[in-house]
Amino acid sequence: MFTTNFLLRPNKHSIRRLESNAPTATMTQIQKNCCIFSLKMMLYCFSIVCLCVSGEQVYCPMIGATNVNTTIQSNDFSEISGLAISPSQISPVSGSPILFAISDSGGGARLGLFDSATGERLLTVRIPISNSDWESMSFGSCGVTARNKTCLYIADTGDNGARLSGGDDSRRESLYNIVRIQEPLLEDVVDNEQIPDSHVENLRFNYQSESSPTNSADCEALFLDHAGWGGAIGDLYLVTKWDESDARTKTRLFKIPTQVWLNTAERYQPEAVGSYEGDGDLMGITWTGAEASLDGILISLVGYTEDQRRTTNYMFLRCPGVSIADTLAAPNGTTQHCLTWKSPSQGKLETLAWDPNGMKIVNIPEGANGAIGITSLVYDPTNTSQTCVDSNASMAQPVIETTEATEISHSTQLPLLQTTVETKETTNQNIGGSSEEPSSNPLPQDPLELPSSGIHHPSILVSPNMCTIIFGIIFFAHIL
Repeated sequence: MFTTNFLLRPNKHSIRRLESNAPTATMTQIQKNCCIFSLKMMLYCFSIVCLCVSGEQVYCPMIGATNVNTTIQSNDFSEISGLAISPSQISPVSGSPILFAISDSGGGARLGLFDSATGERLLTVRIPISNSDWESMSFGSCGVTARNKTCLYIADTGDNGARLSGGDDSRRESLYNIVRIQEPLLEDVVDNEQIPDSHVENLRFNYQSESSPTNSADCEALFLDHAGWGGAIGDLYLVTKWDESDARTKTRLFKIPTQVWLNTAERYQPEAVGSYEGDGDLMGITWTGAEASLDGILISLVGYTEDQRRTTNYMFLRCPGVSIADTLAAPNGTTQHCLTWKSPSQGKLETLAWDPNGMKIVNIPEGANGAIGITSLVYDPTNTSQTCVDSNASMAQPVIETTEATEISHSTQLPLLQTTVETKETTNQNIGGSSEEPSSNPLPQDPLELPSSGIHHPSILVSPNMCTIIFGIIFFAHIL
């Protein structure tokens, strides 16, 4: 019966191998080997089908423990406006990931490297570009110009004059910049020295495209696309900042494609992407910070409204295959966040950073000796506010309801970063601080950890296309 199956019957090459390996084999032995081969293939097919059917749900996490254990005590960084956590470098003090920080216009053109567990300043590097008003920072792939390197992106985009005038005036003549620097390696830089000019690029832009409601805008929220759905890995996104009177009509999501860095001589005019018909959750909030998880599934923004006493964190679920524009500025005002929470750090927040494992979010408020607030996330498919449905489609959309699902561990490389993360159990993790002198603070019991193998969130699907590829590899490996 097996020899009549077109897909599973042996070809002439496999019969030759059998004959050459066993010259005295009878036809019965050959048929027996063919039957064993066919049974193996049926088992492989069954395994792949089971994997595809069981699948995974992509869902929003819930809030776990929150903590404040220490502070940043460097006098040079009293108005922190941007944070990033390295997925590859560890501090020699505690073995925890290195924390990068910048300050706004009063802090000079400096980048601080801190121990994320103790808050101790490891060193400061100077950047050979002026700080007009640095208001946000993101970390990720250097994109098309340096595929094997990681970069820090600094948004020199603060413009209070534009925000206070409704976009009619600008204290910086409507000229804005994004500074991109290659990630400084601790062993390659010297404290308080300037990094090489060759490691720094400056992209100039304005808001004078036809899709922009104003020629000037304030912006404190910059983040990078780590997944590339609907665009490319390394694309940058800016969310403008407006007071409540203008936030419902003028807030926009602007996109700067990574290809723009191939020619920084021209001043770029980014387009506003997404839909602004209706009253989605992107509108009506004064945004002060943003960052995306390294797998591209979750986007977090920081902002406030006039009736909120404290800045609030908002999380948006991005289903696999969906663009950032359709996630944050969906048609007909259907964008809805999946989670909100208050940072354990008291004060005005303009910073947000994901830990490399995607299990915690870090906030540090403005002001001297800012407290490092840690919010742990709990991934439980039976306790979630949003789940991606029709997740095999290229444009899956979240459903706002709690859904039961089977969780399957998944690892995937972060393209162009070459670093991966294993599944981590959610725990109460603290990161601390100290002054520029050696820290006397005790190390937290469970500090942030570096990724070890695979960018992971416990919610990402296995697509039928991938199953087909896996099956094809196994099938042809056995019949050729």
